[in-house]
Amino acid sequence: MHALTDALRPALGRRPVLALAAALLALGVALVVAHTSTPVQLSALSVPAVSLSDAPPAPVVANAGQTDPRVRFEARAGGGAAFFTPREVVLARPAGVVRLRFPGGAARPALRGTDPTTAVVRDARAGGGATALRTYGGVAYRDLWPGIEVRLDARATAAGPWVAPRFVIAPGADPRAVALRFAGVASAGVDRSNGELRVLPRGGRRAIAWPAPVAWQLAGDGRRLPVDMLYRVDEDGTIGLAPGRYDPRRALIVGAHPHARAAQAKAPELVYSTYFGASKWDEAYDVDVDKAGNAYVAGFTFSPEFPVKGSGPKKFEGVQDAFVARFSSKGELRFSTILGGSGVDVGQNVAVDKSGNSYVTGRTLSDDFPTKSALQDDIRGEDCQGAPCPDAFVTKVNRSGAVVYSTFFGGSGSEEGWGIAVDAHGSAYIAGNTDSADLPTHHAVQSKNRSRGCGTQVPCPLDTFVTKLSPSGRSIDYSTYLGGKGGEVSGGITVDSSGSAYASGTTRSEDFPTKNARQPKIAGKECGPPPGFPCTDVFLTKLSSSGSSIVYSTYFGGTKNDRSAGVAVDKQKRPYLTGSTESPNLPLQDAVQDKLGNSSCGETEPKELCDDAFVSGLGSNGRDLRFSTFLGGNAEDQSLGVAVDSEGAIYVGGSTDSRAFRTVEPLQPKLGGAIDAFAAKFAPGGKSLVFSTFVGGSENERFSGLAVDESGAVTLAGRSDSPNFPTAAAEQGKLGGDIDAVVTKLK
Repeated sequence: MHALTDALRPALGRRPVLALAAALLALGVALVVAHTSTPVQLSALSVPAVSLSDAPPAPVVANAGQTDPRVRFEARAGGGAAFFTPREVVLARPAGVVRLRFPGGAARPALRGTDPTTAVVRDARAGGGATALRTYGGVAYRDLWPGIEVRLDARATAAGPWVAPRFVIAPGADPRAVALRFAGVASAGVDRSNGELRVLPRGGRRAIAWPAPVAWQLAGDGRRLPVDMLYRVDEDGTIGLAPGRYDPRRALIVGAHPHARAAQAKAPELVYSTYFGASKWDEAYDVDVDKAGNAYVAGFTFSPEFPVKGSGPKKFEGVQDAFVARFSSKGELRFSTILGGSGVDVGQNVAVDKSGNSYVTGRTLSDDFPTKSALQDDIRGEDCQGAPCPDAFVTKVNRSGAVVYSTFFGGSGSEEGWGIAVDAHGSAYIAGNTDSADLPTHHAVQSKNRSRGCGTQVPCPLDTFVTKLSPSGRSIDYSTYLGGKGGEVSGGITVDSSGSAYASGTTRSEDFPTKNARQPKIAGKECGPPPGFPCTDVFLTKLSSSGSSIVYSTYFGGTKNDRSAGVAVDKQKRPYLTGSTESPNLPLQDAVQDKLGNSSCGETEPKELCDDAFVSGLGSNGRDLRFSTFLGGNAEDQSLGVAVDSEGAIYVGGSTDSRAFRTVEPLQPKLGGAIDAFAAKFAPGGKSLVFSTFVGGSENERFSGLAVDESGAVTLAGRSDSPNFPTAAAEQGKLGGDIDAVVTKLK
């Protein structure tokens, strides 16, 4: 290889990898002879390995004239390039060249890009000028063997790009026909302890590990049926598949990429599930988790003897108090802190930082609500139709439940904090609702409440607001109204790794501020109730990290009422929306349920009050619809929260009274009472359900908040008035009052 590189050195110029690859393509036959060898399996297993499960994607672009015409697609990473041709994939890496060939495969298979992304690469080489090239996650070889499509995902390693395979095997096709062979490698072998295939490039010190294959088939009812699958390595080095028992009449899907394991169906199990309350009404509104899987729960209590623990405030003060509590990863109560004064106080949302501090927001009518190191010491709400006005509050407590800072936040009207998020620096982002004309603003993208001046409509509709506090909680980094004349209600907020906030909510405003919008106008006109009243759409707005500008802002919905109940964002800065909808024409994409399901409504319950849940994922630009689906049954279904894990799997929870609610691998297959909570998990990409289950007893339940930890376990929080709500490893095994909070962890 060194001799070949030296011979080509004068031709490398400014594009060494491209020139090297073009020369190697021209010398293809000689290279195959020089580099083909029978792998010795032990050597690949005896060196450290780089797992493609941990490798980030390498963007793939089509050949638009920037490289050899035999190349259909290319990817670049780590100083190297991957060139996809119909007959082979050439991995031109700084340490040498590896080829992946397809013995016995079609001579001219059709190639196409897979998993398109929202990123665009500008390539100055293509066509002699700068050309915008759409990017993909990989390349598919269609009918490479009869009825078999091979999808090769591009992955970036420090030593250059690599590929990880997936296979789509049509009914009647033989998975044993798959044959892959590397040239330019020293050895390949299967690690029997975990099923990985390890390939050691010639001259390399680290092997490349393909994750173990994960296979499944779809049953007639949409369930995923797992199929045992292994790699095999023949004596001549050919790599193939060794399937277990499967149904040859059904398509067989084989994944070997980081998300394949999450895509395979698995019924959830209860890690723990507990009541949490006392003699009166107690309810959890939200939950967040830390890296260790500890759960932080916020809500409210009417019970003077509500359980308290730790170094925080312990005394029940008024009619209704907020609370925040921490449970261990196994469900043990670590602290429980009362937050309230002599009036009514409600904890609406909670977030946890990397140090285990929790941040709670909500609303308070208590002029003696406990404050500490406050931005705003006094309640500012005045006369709301002859009654006091609530302010929002923001309180930070440490790992033992002691208050670090606590502040009112509001103007002379009414406010409530509805959502909260926290960034890596400990800055809290609050979203909520306001009818004040004098809410504190700073670096605002909208400095005025646009729903004021509403004429005879009293009270005026609400605007939403978004506010970022400094880590100390004593100053505002930015604060802005967000809304139009028709009124808005907040649905929640999240923040990405760059400090950009994503606010979602529900709007009736035809003049809601939009920018770079997927849907620039509200879709519905007259919906009600009452009849003729303007329709609602979901909105999604992304703010810049400084908060001083809108990155994008869009409506999302159909021609009936659509309501937001949460927003999440993944590591690629792609947002996820959930909520409820009455729109039969909600925008859909790769839906697991493509029709609104409310067939049982209409006689005893008006259809306009009978929703389905929805779950939708957008691209990082806020315009591309990656997936979107209804989720429900024959009656009323509401999703009340959404979360996404590190692998990209999506989780939602809420409430349902549909006996025909769509279940997959359920923990509880049937409706237990009048209204049950539900929990559902979608595979990465949102195009299939991993599980969907009722969770409830003989009366009424709902999950209103959820969060997922690094292990993929989801913790849900809500309420129940059932004496037989499903419990496990419970801190409190029995219903304490008329309604109790519940905390449930599934994995």
